[in-house]
This record gives sequence, structure tokens and C-alpha cells, in this order.
Amino acid sequence: MSPGEHLVEVGEGDFEKEVMESEFPVLVDFFTPPCAPCKALI
Repeated sequence: MSPGEHLVEVGEGDFEKEVMESEFPVLVDFFTPPCAPCKALI
């Protein structure tokens, strides 16, 4: 299994299903384009 195999981009429409109803623990990284510290991480 590669690290990126389970990465999913989640939006408003599927957050509940993909995150809140997941049977596995989920790590969420919130990002916004104008966020300078966010840009530094990518």
C-alpha cells in the first residue's frame, strides 16, 4: 500500500460520508488558498 493510496479530496458535499461516517480513523487537513502557512506546507 502506497502512502497516497488512501488520500481523498473531500468537499462540503461529501464530508459527512467520507469523514464523519468512516469506519476508520481519519486525519483531516483543512486548507484555503490565501493561507500563507498552508502554501508553505505544499
